[in-house]
Amino acid sequence: MAWQWYEAQERTKGLSLYLKPLAQEREIDLLVTKTGNVMLLHQGALDHDYSYVQYDPSLHALQFVTEDGEMQDLGMTVHEPLRAPLHNTREIFMIEVKGDRTLAAPYPLKFTMLTEGA
Repeated sequence: MAWQWYEAQERTKGLSLYLKPLAQEREIDLLVTKTGNVMLLHQGALDHDYSYVQYDPSLHALQFVTEDGEMQDLGMTVHEPLRAPLHNTREIFMIEVKGDRTLAAPYPLKFTMLTEGA
């Protein structure tokens, strides 16, 4: 996990609008179906309100954009089997895993894909 943190730090070096990677704040699981349905399970309430999430295919990274315009990297690389289905994704469902292991109601975030080389 340390290399993933370092990789995220290198991507965001010198950018003051970047927050600490989400994977450093809490335990998370990213689930992607073959058809591009995406769920992000996160332990406990999130610290920020997000406006949308974007996928950068050149970095294989998800970046969450807050309502205040700050960016927060997921903090882990999106691996090969999950990449192709993301081309069909239009929203990502955020689901909180509560302390008693129950799930909160999912809420959708708009999902966008950056153009390669942008």
